[in-house]
Amino acid sequence: MKKTLLIILTITVAIITYFIGKSKGWWNLFLNNNADSSSSKTNTLAKLTKKARSLDSTVNEYGVDTAIVQVNWDGKEVYQLKDSERPTEKFSVGYLYDGTIVYQYQENGVWVFSTEPYKPTQNNYGVDTRTILDYYNGIPIYQFGSGTKPEGAIGFLDDGTPVYESWINEGTPDEKKVYYW
Repeated sequence: MKKTLLIILTITVAIITYFIGKSKGWWNLFLNNNADSSSSKTNTLAKLTKKARSLDSTVNEYGVDTAIVQVNWDGKEVYQLKDSERPTEKFSVGYLYDGTIVYQYQENGVWVFSTEPYKPTQNNYGVDTRTILDYYNGIPIYQFGSGTKPEGAIGFLDDGTPVYESWINEGTPDEKKVYYW
């Protein structure tokens, strides 16, 4: 009699657990439905990503980790990580609260922050004329040119000529940086 009662009780608990689990979606993680496997995998991945984000209190709903601030840009905080990764695009420095990538690049000697990726403006010689690094006797020296910089070059003239720098009178009050090409 005790054995029969134990079996009935076990079956009842199993049935109740099954229906509770089904209503809460516990079994969706373990189902493999080949008819619509790509969307179910996507939905499962989305559920797991959302669940993982909710576990870490510093990660917001966009996946941005608000614990590490890279820089404050015009009153907006730029964060270092999104979905546990740093941005990998050229000139990217971090993410805004909503997950938008922030870029930082030097344009005409001034550091610029933007949500738009850097787009070079090349002249006929392949020199990016948006990136003035410095001026020497009124002549602009550009940071980026066509191809790679020769060893030791710090920039280019507008005709593509590589520019080099040196210091004269180092360690004296008359110390000065000069450019040559």
